[in-house]
Amino acid sequence: MRVLFAFAALAALAAPAPAQPKPDRTWKPPADGVEVVAATFLGGKGTEWLASGGFQPDGRVVLVGNVLGPTFEVPVKVGVIGTDLPAPAEPKPVPAMDGNKPKVDKDGKPVMERPSWRHDGVTAFVALYSADLKVLQSVARFPWAAGAATAAAVGPDGSIYVAGRAGDGIAKLGGDMAELPAVPGDGKGARCRHSFVARLAPDATRAVWVRHVAGPASAPTVALAADGKVLFGAGNQHVLDAAGKLVATVTVPGGLKPTSSVSPTDGTVAVGGEHHWATGREPWRCPTLNLYTADGTLRHQLYDWGGPYVGLDNCRQVSDTAVRYVTHDASGGILMYLWSDGGNSVATTEPFDVRLPVKPKGLGLTAAGAGVLSCVYLIRLDPKDHHVTSWTFWSAAGSNNKPNSSWVDQMARAPDGSLAFAGRSAWGVWQTKDRLTGAEPQGDYVAVLSEDFTGLRFSSVVPGTGAAEVTEGASNRGSGWAVATGTVKGKSRVLFLAGATEGRKDGDETAATPTRNAAQEKFGGGLSDGYALLLELALPAAKPAPAPAPAAAPAPGGPTRAAFESARGRDPKAKPGPAPAEGTVFHFSPTFPKYVTVDAEMRDRTGKLWPAFLCGKPVDGTLTVRAGGPEAKLTVACTTLAQPNGDRGARLIGALVTDPKTPPPLTLAIDALGPQKSAEVKTTDNKGKEVVRVVNYHEAKGTLTLGDKKVAVAPKVTVGYAGPKDGPPDAVRLNAYVTLRAADLGLTGAGADGTVDVRVGMSGTLSAGPKPKK
Repeated sequence: MRVLFAFAALAALAAPAPAQPKPDRTWKPPADGVEVVAATFLGGKGTEWLASGGFQPDGRVVLVGNVLGPTFEVPVKVGVIGTDLPAPAEPKPVPAMDGNKPKVDKDGKPVMERPSWRHDGVTAFVALYSADLKVLQSVARFPWAAGAATAAAVGPDGSIYVAGRAGDGIAKLGGDMAELPAVPGDGKGARCRHSFVARLAPDATRAVWVRHVAGPASAPTVALAADGKVLFGAGNQHVLDAAGKLVATVTVPGGLKPTSSVSPTDGTVAVGGEHHWATGREPWRCPTLNLYTADGTLRHQLYDWGGPYVGLDNCRQVSDTAVRYVTHDASGGILMYLWSDGGNSVATTEPFDVRLPVKPKGLGLTAAGAGVLSCVYLIRLDPKDHHVTSWTFWSAAGSNNKPNSSWVDQMARAPDGSLAFAGRSAWGVWQTKDRLTGAEPQGDYVAVLSEDFTGLRFSSVVPGTGAAEVTEGASNRGSGWAVATGTVKGKSRVLFLAGATEGRKDGDETAATPTRNAAQEKFGGGLSDGYALLLELALPAAKPAPAPAPAAAPAPGGPTRAAFESARGRDPKAKPGPAPAEGTVFHFSPTFPKYVTVDAEMRDRTGKLWPAFLCGKPVDGTLTVRAGGPEAKLTVACTTLAQPNGDRGARLIGALVTDPKTPPPLTLAIDALGPQKSAEVKTTDNKGKEVVRVVNYHEAKGTLTLGDKKVAVAPKVTVGYAGPKDGPPDAVRLNAYVTLRAADLGLTGAGADGTVDVRVGMSGTLSAGPKPKK
């Protein structure tokens, strides 16, 4: 018996430990949640997917999609809009490309593209469903291969507008046919070279009119303006009236893409993007957002801070960041998805003020503890002054409870202001309790945020989706999702549309594609079926009346973030750091380090003008450590201005910028430092609690020059030392603060009596040049 027990004990020790339960990734939604009305397939033995949709006045659901090849079998008889053409041949797989070479997998086998609106033999169709998406009522397709759908909209009279890639047989669609003036460009690299928009009768049995246009374009788009105008996106935005007459053309720099959008309220064109701009220490991906007037004139340059400035010791927002998706809401607000590889991102600050953190905190997720990953910043900008009104960080949370990668492919604003978006995620995407499936929280997902981005109203993974490229999405790349929104009986509705198969492999198991109250519960076959998820958003809960404003709200005109009163200071209870030895000399060299070490920040105390940010290098000088206080004589110069382009009237020193490539330099010469003094400053911590800090400073004598204006100044200068934890300081950092009359610097935009705060930061090192190579 003892032997048996011994063997049992040994076996227990040798047995593998039970797997640790994975952490729960369930998010508690707000009270005004979401109802999952239905989720259904649409398709048969052929290959189908859905690309857009909408809602008719009686609540019926309109789904617009595509079929690839000659087989289109659905439960109802399929009608033909216009005069039919011969059916295309069976589709052949299209090899995916990696640059100029065919793409292969890890085993060396060729990778094929998923079915796409770009492929030959694709034909658009329109399906009408009951309001609850449970009953398929009718289906009508275009003549075979006449056109592939990428977008749709439904008018107030039920008319259905479809846009997409035009085939050679687009004229067979019928109706009033006309060609619009061609979009300039050779089309090299364009994903579409011939686009169409068609107005169909509400029952989708005939075309009322069709407009087509040649020229390079991304996936064509269509939307309806509040005044009934048809906004057809194909290279540029072509504005049509309800009868199909061209009434205006809005030129979009670089072409209309998912990274650009035209405001429905004033025609402002927002163009997002990215470019590489090294900091001087590391490569860096820099986000850009340019705003243009309807005639193509650059109005504002946002983000685009410049690598050298971001690489400053007192900035270091060096996480790669890019504007990957741009759209507008009905009020003209700019909605954006910014991708980043970390939390140290310029997406956390205002697009016109790199030093000013955004106020909204959204869902409260952060990048704390993250390594290099792909994370999401969702942002809304005010249409007038472009400050951030809604903001949230979004990422998955891995099994180690650290942020994990997520991406967004598509997004759209619902009529009630909620933000609907769809994308892909690594393991740990946050989901609400009413998610569609118990599958692993990874892969394709959909989500809905509250209007201010503080509540996650719905989120669920949807395994099996992403089987087709339905349109273009974030980064101007192929997207497996489309999002459509509308209103039925006073409530906002959201359609998430895709191509899907029967499920997704999760290890040794298959996670089935979820359906709910489905008109078609099972996958029909082929490479993909259409897939539609219909959500109805609860009416927002009544919000309490806002508290009355304080009787004596502080008026503008006080010290700004660039004033001495905003100096960081130190906790009076904290132990001072190590000081350099007597006689230590720090050098301010124009050649070492290679990266910029000087920055200037200028702010208008009225707050009416956007601040100015400049950077550069020392001209010459030293700081010597003495027992009675440091001795310094040095000159620094800022010759590069951040965001020099666009409307100069909005910016503090804009009036002085006659050439953006050669902005007026700012130079500060410090001739002497006085004895150390101390001052107490009051500030607030991260929790909003008031704290008192002590600022040690020196009153200096010097000269500040901006362009051709020279002013004698007596700045307050703070001195701080930095270095390795186990050694003496090897660097000194100075910040010089001065407040001046705007007129003394020629800054007419700030007003005759305006006041400007200036902070100039600079760093010195023990060496005046690089270390000799061994």
